[in-house]
Amino acid sequence: MTYQLLHVIQRLLICFIPLALIIGPFIADLFVVVCSLLFLFFSISKKEFKYFKSIFFLTFICLCLYLLIRSIFSNDYLLSLESSLFYFRFGLFSLAVWYILENDKLFIKTFYLFIIFTFLILFIDSFYQYFTGFNLLGYKYNGIRLSSFFGQEMVLGNYISRLMPLLIGIILYYHNSSKISLIIGFLFLILSDVLIYISGERSAFFFLILTTIILVIISNRWKLLRLISFLISLAIIIFLSLYNPSVKERMIDATINQTNINEDKIYFFSYEHTSLYNTAINIFYDNPIFGVGTKMFRVMCNDEKYRLIDTVNETEYVRSCSTHPHNVFLQLLAETGLVGFLPIFLLFIFIIYQFCRQTVATWITKKSFLSDFQICLYISIMLSIWPFVPSLNIFNNWISIIFYLPVGFLLFTYEAHNNKPNNLSNT
Repeated sequence: MTYQLLHVIQRLLICFIPLALIIGPFIADLFVVVCSLLFLFFSISKKEFKYFKSIFFLTFICLCLYLLIRSIFSNDYLLSLESSLFYFRFGLFSLAVWYILENDKLFIKTFYLFIIFTFLILFIDSFYQYFTGFNLLGYKYNGIRLSSFFGQEMVLGNYISRLMPLLIGIILYYHNSSKISLIIGFLFLILSDVLIYISGERSAFFFLILTTIILVIISNRWKLLRLISFLISLAIIIFLSLYNPSVKERMIDATINQTNINEDKIYFFSYEHTSLYNTAINIFYDNPIFGVGTKMFRVMCNDEKYRLIDTVNETEYVRSCSTHPHNVFLQLLAETGLVGFLPIFLLFIFIIYQFCRQTVATWITKKSFLSDFQICLYISIMLSIWPFVPSLNIFNNWISIIFYLPVGFLLFTYEAHNNKPNNLSNT
């Protein structure tokens, strides 16, 4: 009876994660910790140690140990340990998701209902805020950046773009590519597309386009559906741009101005981003093997030799310092060096390799080896480590949960089918 109750608690906590990510990172992180502790209790008491023997976890725990040791020897070990000391909880969380998928038959249905409900509530609130100027909690829309329940945290577009592939994958898996999945997926894709655009988040809109390209090229059954839904979304976006030109000014005009594309010198996304990237590169050059330690970019960028100061109206502005360099790869290189960068880089290359294999299989041999569910999971993971657009802090709790959640689903798909992913090709 005790095991059953704890299983129910673990199931509900994981299912609440998408909603908790909207409420705030503390609640979501608390759920992750409790789920991880429950997983440890289940696996140890039942002597199920296969999860700890997986290549994923062995690699992950080595990375955690490295980050911990590097933090201890950093210039400010207490600050650095804030990110690295308990980072192992995210790997355990992935194993917890894998475990619950194998041992709780009600989990998929429950998770499906929860994530559908979460997105529906977010859709309703976001469009209400867009058309009325206030959301259901009274948060004001400034006419440029839509935030919904996130309030001052302008991450609505990032939330939708990063979790949308997981949402579509769950819909496909639960309904097994039935007409219901096509209808629900079609509607959710359109709503997600439009919201990502009017959120005013350019990185999120790029993720949307990238996800669309991948699905159109390599998915098994969603090529035409995704193409049609995106064209419909594009028509709605054009109409809304005419209705509200301020969003278009931010998404298009501001991007052109900030990149300085019409001038001789072109910046990477903006002058500020370029300055941060240069700072990260310089820090890496001085610490190429081991980096400076997690969470230490914000400290090291204040060093005189890395600072870039501009003077505007006799006021000095530091342009080369922030809490992180806003690029996943550059942050890893600067803070963890080549040693910490290599596992994430290899993961990124592996995902690209999987997509290339799937492309060849889909268009040449006509024998797909990845299911649409797995493709969606790979996309969701890849977006969190995509290096070619400005990014959030890779060690931030909020983004880490979004990164490690689909990992657990992906581990399950391979284990459940005896490492033969082609068995999932019809889902």
